[in-house]
Amino acid sequence: MTFGSEKNCQVATQEYKHLVRNLLLYHLDKRKIEAYKWKGEFDLLAQTLIRQHVAQSNVSTSDQSLAEFSEFVAVHLDHPLSFTVFSHLLDHLIDIYPRFTDYQVSARNIIESLMYPALSLSLTKSLEKRKN
Repeated sequence: MTFGSEKNCQVATQEYKHLVRNLLLYHLDKRKIEAYKWKGEFDLLAQTLIRQHVAQSNVSTSDQSLAEFSEFVAVHLDHPLSFTVFSHLLDHLIDIYPRFTDYQVSARNIIESLMYPALSLSLTKSLEKRKN
């Protein structure tokens, strides 16, 4: 991978993060979703926008999961989301972790996400279960 294409990947992932956060905040506000009730499902228009961005920017599924986890945690601090959202994402992240690229491992988004104790504890427990 050349430096330029790596940078484009990082830019596309950053744009994906902004898109997901803005769509989630809009969805929560528009639907007046109560705390702990959103289970990770966007409306049809939001799903279409997300799919279109992924297709045009070639964002990998692992980058999508990392970005979603990071943004969902950030939103969760102000508007609690259902923990099933995090459970599904953590399961996926644990499965793909061995295949992370250097960029993904060092990406600030995963480090920032794992700083939050409850989710960090959940990830640690999941990793321990997988080892046994």
